[in-house]
Amino acid sequence: MRNRTSKAAVVDLQGNVARGRTRTPDADPQNFLERFFRIYGLSADAAVRDRSGFLVSPTPLFDRIYYRQHLPWFTRDSVDPLVHYFEQGWLNNTPFHPAIDPVFLMHELEASELTQPLLLTYLEAEEEVNVHPLFNMDVYGSYVRKEDFGRRRLFEVFVGDWPDAVAPFSKLFSLSFYADDERLVRLGRLNPLIHYLSTPRERQTDPNPMFHNLWYDTQYPRVDNSEHLDPLLRYAVVGLKRLDMPNPYAAGELKANAGMLTVQMLFEYVRVDECDRQWFAANGGQPMRRKGGVV
Repeated sequence: MRNRTSKAAVVDLQGNVARGRTRTPDADPQNFLERFFRIYGLSADAAVRDRSGFLVSPTPLFDRIYYRQHLPWFTRDSVDPLVHYFEQGWLNNTPFHPAIDPVFLMHELEASELTQPLLLTYLEAEEEVNVHPLFNMDVYGSYVRKEDFGRRRLFEVFVGDWPDAVAPFSKLFSLSFYADDERLVRLGRLNPLIHYLSTPRERQTDPNPMFHNLWYDTQYPRVDNSEHLDPLLRYAVVGLKRLDMPNPYAAGELKANAGMLTVQMLFEYVRVDECDRQWFAANGGQPMRRKGGVV
């Protein structure tokens, strides 16, 4: 059964997380920090520190460089990112990883409100849940056994051990198609989802052969700021439910004008996990451990 949280930030599934979180009497930052390190069999007092004396996260799910980029410029170099997150950042909903979508994650955790950091809530939940609309742990887990990488969660393996655990991970993001155009991803050196999300939109490569990012963005612009900027993300969260067409040929191929189109039919048209499965089988059928070879 999934852990549920209570009080402080309300989720709007169209894309907003309320900023009005209030610190409750039992919201002790030091307690949060100790529980966080205890998950990995460590103590905050004895944790590794960098040359600046700042705590080093025991999990790749907290990206301190990414977190710093979302702090005010006058505090970026003066605060310990991990300490700041557990003291203040979670209250401000400061992003802590490029491939973790807070709104989506709270929905998956069935958490309408929070009284503790979202990262801690996720790590302490009894069952692992998806953290991003373009990552599917059932797809990735069909190729990668997290037991082979210790007791970490599948998404931690996906983020932290990608060069040693290259495998399809999504129903809407094609690893094989994306790697064809992105050399560093093809060599197994960069995580494809993080690479895609971190690339400026004008330089992004389409990660799905059935979904044309630029065409979709032109045909279905954002309705308001609650919707994702990225076209594929926007499609995954709201566009599919609205029966938006993913490319200029879809309407004719699906005979959408007949009025018989359903969400399931459209999803079957645009999904890529079966194509990735065939590609993966042709490459050995095991998680690909790439140390410089070509996927």
